[in-house]
Amino acid sequence: MSTDHFANLKHAIKHDSTQVIIAILQLPLFAFAIIGICNTAKAFPGSDSDCAQYIGMTHLHFANKSNYPRLLEQKGLVDMLSQILPMLDCLSANDTPDIQHFFSFADALILIDKKQHKEQCKCETQECEARDTEMLGLTPACSSKQKANAEPKGKPKLKKVKVTPSLTNFKLSSDAMLALLGQIDVTLKNCLLNEDNTAPLAKLQRHCSSEIEKTSSLLGNLQVSSKAPADDSDIELTDSPADSPENAMDLFQLPQSSPKNPHILTVDVITPKMHDLNKFSFTSAK
Repeated sequence: MSTDHFANLKHAIKHDSTQVIIAILQLPLFAFAIIGICNTAKAFPGSDSDCAQYIGMTHLHFANKSNYPRLLEQKGLVDMLSQILPMLDCLSANDTPDIQHFFSFADALILIDKKQHKEQCKCETQECEARDTEMLGLTPACSSKQKANAEPKGKPKLKKVKVTPSLTNFKLSSDAMLALLGQIDVTLKNCLLNEDNTAPLAKLQRHCSSEIEKTSSLLGNLQVSSKAPADDSDIELTDSPADSPENAMDLFQLPQSSPKNPHILTVDVITPKMHDLNKFSFTSAK
């Protein structure tokens, strides 16, 4: 590469008929030429005005700034421009258009470099914050894992309790069973049955609407929750094996024992939603 920096600059760019730079043909050669010219200007023995006149001989009059971002990739160019500008006489920029073009070129390149550096710092800060957030989010899981690993290997792992919403087992003498049977007994006493021993739905609705509080207490005793269990809960819901009857009123009947197992008592109860009936089976202790 020639040490004649102005010759290198001429070969690195393309002018139009008015000496306006319309393209940079060789970016490395262009950057090498500008850095060499600036180094020569720094060592120039004349005044600041003479130094500016020498720099103006570059004739850096660009038609547009499309090549400026690519020039930032040339090592040492922006640093050299940042060093040479304070050494130039700013008042001399008003003397000739060529000096004005150099100041405009250098200022634009330095400004673009600062903006890119600022954006890079912003992105790095966001990445650091994201990593910190991720690490903080993993801390509880890591702690749980370490705690689990600290437990003895021989300790059996707890299994989830399976709960079927419409089928559950209780002792006949339990508080939950007594509360359930008591509610059914009160309901039957306050309702006149039809000739076919069926209970009028309208009367059941009127009576049971006043028994909502008791129903709520019963559900509390049965430990029934309207909220879905969490993923890490010890309770696992299963599908109900019972099919819904065509006529919901067919479920409402007196308690009776199962013919196959005398310890199984089938009880039909009315839920707080009066338009629906759910069937529960309770198993007594042997």
